Amino acid sequence: MSKKTAILIVALGAIILSLEGLFLRNIELANGYQILVFRSISVFIIFALMSVITNLKISSTFNISITISDLLAAICLSIAFMCFVFSMLLTSVASTLLILSIAPIVSVILSIPILGERPSKIFYPIVLFIIIGVYIMINGNIGYSNILGNIIALIGATCFALTIIFSRKSLNKNNFIGGTMAGLITLIVAIFLCIYKGFDLIINTNDMIIILCMGLVSTGLGMTMVINGARHLAAPEVSLIVLLETVFGPVWTWLFVNEIIKKSELLGGLIILSSLLIYFYLKLKSKIS
Repeated sequence: MSKKTAILIVALGAIILSLEGLFLRNIELANGYQILVFRSISVFIIFALMSVITNLKISSTFNISITISDLLAAICLSIAFMCFVFSMLLTSVASTLLILSIAPIVSVILSIPILGERPSKIFYPIVLFIIIGVYIMINGNIGYSNILGNIIALIGATCFALTIIFSRKSLNKNNFIGGTMAGLITLIVAIFLCIYKGFDLIINTNDMIIILCMGLVSTGLGMTMVINGARHLAAPEVSLIVLLETVFGPVWTWLFVNEIIKKSELLGGLIILSSLLIYFYLKLKSKIS
């Protein structure tokens, strides 16, 4: 695969991923737990399929090995999946995506104690500006549900960051194993919570179609394209391109469901995006030179 093709695939994947908020906003009656059940079914199916295909490409025999790092990555990704849904249900799409976009930066912070790595000097002022941006967004979103949604997004960003770290520790060449296990874990937990809280596992047809399409198309296809394209690009390049999800996500909900972006989200978001763009650009420049 050429570099131009890889860039196009990752960019399209990020834009497809950005549709998740629009899917969620068009769900009429299903609650967060029910959404997780049906989203996880479709995510598990597509990742399991891609995992089998990838495994057969790597080896002529069907042999899937799972390490402790793979399992930890899957658990963290499962929690991140749950945080993503509940954060978007509690606060705006813009807030959720902007806060989740800091996951690569959080992974650098966590890699210091976990992997013993040391970031470059430019990293620390970047983190300071990101903290300021997140504070502006949270402080501007007055209301219990908005604040809770932003906190859940922060937890999700941390879990995505841990997923990145544990995936790096794993020697598994099959990048879809973690997603398959995460989909299955989320499905089991969501079914248990639905039963425990007395929610029906049968929802109306319209919501079911929307959720299954979200899982198959937006989450499944989008992440598959990003993962496949990312193999042929440097990590900073991928981090820069996937920011398209953060940019386009709020645009879709503004255009089609009239979800207004607040001034605090706009200001905080600009600070976060600018900081990330500067950091990934400098990382990419240092790699090239």
